[in-house]
Amino acid sequence: MEGPAAGSGHRVLRIAGLLLVGTGALLAGFGALSAWVEVGLVGSSVDVITPEELGVDRPEGIVVLALAVVAIVAALMTRSGADAARDRAAVVATVAGIAIVLACMLLVTLGTRRFETAAIDRIKALPEATRPPEELIDGIAELTEARFRGGVWLSLGGGIVVVVGGVTTGAWARRIRPALAEQPVRP
Repeated sequence: MEGPAAGSGHRVLRIAGLLLVGTGALLAGFGALSAWVEVGLVGSSVDVITPEELGVDRPEGIVVLALAVVAIVAALMTRSGADAARDRAAVVATVAGIAIVLACMLLVTLGTRRFETAAIDRIKALPEATRPPEELIDGIAELTEARFRGGVWLSLGGGIVVVVGGVTTGAWARRIRPALAEQPVRP
């Protein structure tokens, strides 16, 4: 329980940090469980060559989901009584948010070509009786495009919100320390 020296400004930072980290982590986690990529034909949203890949189907998505859990646990740890524990938890939440952003950006930066190539490789791996002729596969390869779906952007946005929440929590942890030091020690 915080004493009167802790003031309402401290409470606002504490609640804001907790809400931001929690909301951002939930967004990132839901994003990781949502569709990240689909491969289809250029200019067509109907002709999907491969089913949508969920974030957790990709290594980056698993990392995002794990980091979302870490961020929530870190936000809850800021409720502990020790100054050092609060500071560490705020840093962990911030770093988790940064890592979520980096994982999503890595996926986007590496581009879509690897997904397109994987889709064509799946077609080429079909049994000969059901595989289209090689010329047709080459034509499909030229018309293939991968599209990022909403899940990757939801995770990216959630990661950014976690970073803001972690920084806010860190500001609260730094502001509360002098206020707690001024309180009289109770026997």
